[in-house]
Amino acid sequence: ENGEDCVLDTAWVQNSSGQGNIYIPGGVNQVIKSVHSTNGLRVMLLGVNDVTNTEGCIKTQISDCTFNGATLDGILIGDGATDTSLTNVTCNYNGEAGIRVTPDVNAVPPQRLSGATVTCTFNATYGFLVYAASRDLYIANLVTVDNVESNIRIGGTGGGSLRGEGGLIKDTGVTGAFHAVSVASGAGSELHLTDVHLHGTGNQNIQLFQLDTGGMGVCTNCTAERASAAGVLFQVTGSSTLHLRGFTRTIGGLFGVLCGAATDALRIDGGCDLSGATDPVVLSNGSISTAPLNTSDGLPGLNIIPLADSDITLTWTQWHAGVLKFSGALGATRHVRIFGVKARQAIINTTNQTLTIIVQDGLGTEVGTGTNVGTGVTQDVCFDGTNVVAV
Repeated sequence: ENGEDCVLDTAWVQNSSGQGNIYIPGGVNQVIKSVHSTNGLRVMLLGVNDVTNTEGCIKTQISDCTFNGATLDGILIGDGATDTSLTNVTCNYNGEAGIRVTPDVNAVPPQRLSGATVTCTFNATYGFLVYAASRDLYIANLVTVDNVESNIRIGGTGGGSLRGEGGLIKDTGVTGAFHAVSVASGAGSELHLTDVHLHGTGNQNIQLFQLDTGGMGVCTNCTAERASAAGVLFQVTGSSTLHLRGFTRTIGGLFGVLCGAATDALRIDGGCDLSGATDPVVLSNGSISTAPLNTSDGLPGLNIIPLADSDITLTWTQWHAGVLKFSGALGATRHVRIFGVKARQAIINTTNQTLTIIVQDGLGTEVGTGTNVGTGVTQDVCFDGTNVVAV
């Protein structure tokens, strides 16, 4: 209790029935390295020095350790802990979370966690759980696989944040149907992933990346992959915000991005490729999503689209461009069906007939009124949430 500059080096610790196999209340500059801790109620707990004090552990360094098989959590980073460092740490097969970052008896959120090469697999609830307003958390090369509830969950009162760079978030069918493999839920909750591979291989309907109830998520240069045609890659609901950046791409899956309501916000930078999903940007329950697609970085390039003498529903690859140029010999006015997101596009009509630009919903039904672009005309159009309008 209140220990300073203590070191636990090269040890095997197991089977505690108390607070934890390794319990540090209010320590400063503690070093835990080359320790294998297993079984017991918890295998590692950073707490406070007594129930009336809110000062938690400061500058705890944990490296080259395993924390496996606890009845509850592998590691609980509790009340007021600051500047915790995890390097080459494994937390597997625990009865609750692999790593839980949360207030305990005194409701003081831990802050400032950094880590590199952290693995959380086969835990009975969450791999990495951040609860309440714990912020400034960063993990490089985070691997979370087959944790039953979610591999990563950011949520709770006040929101928390996690930045992950590199690594793998994977489910092979352990996560229950309609659950989220990674999720940020609650106002202020943020999940930022860079160069991470999100992968689901089971056949059940799951969400690889879910934002709910005011959560925010950013994926930069990430890959979201489903081995089957089921499930949602990115789901946005409950007035949440999703930003896809860089070279983020989708492979497989039924829905690429599914937005629930007009209050959900979606931004897709020009370099992203969402064409791998069956429906790249889709509409909840057959209704039109009014999520704004901000294009300050610009939709990429020009697509030249030859038309047969029939109506056409554009694919994501065709639609996702700043300029759409149509050609072909037509026998009558034809409908060009586009995605129901707010993006300004230039339409160049070099056919011999008028084109009606109109939105199609997720059930394949035309919704709202379209706008006509005459033969030989160049016209900017935009979906305003109800209709396609000339701008």
